[in-house]
Amino acid sequence: MNVLVMHSRDLDKGSTRFRVVNYDDWLATQGVHLQYVNRKKVSARQAREADVLFNQKCRLSAWSSSRLRKASRRVVFDFDDAIWTRARKPYGRFVGARVRRRLDWWFEAADVVTTSSEYLANYARRVTSSVQVIPMAVDVESWKPKARPEDGRIRIGWAGRPGNLRYLKAIEPVLQEVHRARPQVEFAIYSGERPDLAVPFTYQPFAPGTEATFCQTLDIGLLPLDDGEFAKGKSPIKAIQYLACGVPVVGNVVGAGAEIVTPENGLDVATNDGWLCALLQLIDRPAERLARGVSGRTHILRSNNLIHTRGALLAAITGQS
Repeated sequence: MNVLVMHSRDLDKGSTRFRVVNYDDWLATQGVHLQYVNRKKVSARQAREADVLFNQKCRLSAWSSSRLRKASRRVVFDFDDAIWTRARKPYGRFVGARVRRRLDWWFEAADVVTTSSEYLANYARRVTSSVQVIPMAVDVESWKPKARPEDGRIRIGWAGRPGNLRYLKAIEPVLQEVHRARPQVEFAIYSGERPDLAVPFTYQPFAPGTEATFCQTLDIGLLPLDDGEFAKGKSPIKAIQYLACGVPVVGNVVGAGAEIVTPENGLDVATNDGWLCALLQLIDRPAERLARGVSGRTHILRSNNLIHTRGALLAAITGQS
């Protein structure tokens, strides 16, 4: 079976990588072969020659969408963000209506809609009942705990793309307070861009294949988000990566994030007296850090494990249960 995967940007974009690319080799062993094409270069001829069109959250013009649907035998529409809105300033009335109309069109046109959380699935169910939740997942053999040195240091880290550094910047005053109150704490940042922070930190630039190694060095993972509609739709892959490595999470647990970060494996700053109290609690209680980390690893093994999600993806693509 040949599947045409339509995507935006490049294959290392988090959404495309964790929703499709990470399954590539295993799908090939099942006779499913993926061909990738950027949304700007896709053609009706390519869709016609494929057995399945897998649209990884691309919203196209009505004309382009209609041509692709007519040319395709089977369509899977996958999305893992609240793409009816956007992260910063909301769309204006006219543009927002057009974005939602295009998205709803794909919901209706697809043979199946796949998404990463119940929060997002409920949005798609406004339009179609053919919705399947396939959680974000990682290879738990690559993302796994590693023994930390018992040197008295507490390493608190954040990993994310440059566009999300604003969330980290928003909690800078808290990090300063933690630095003053607990000098044994060190901060570590992993991103494609070095942030401007008024606290000492070690910086590791993004490089493919090095993310797991970074997360394995942490004692606490940071998950700062806002309370906007876009943030509520995120199924934060970074939280999954922290937890897979046995690292408890402290952050804003909103929307879909609550399906990943639970009271057993992390601290929601909204219900734990804010960022400072939550961080100091885990800094000062090593046994609690360990217990929450173990719980987090167990949660990922059960709910966000590639071995468990790959069968669901195969069924969505082939239409066979």
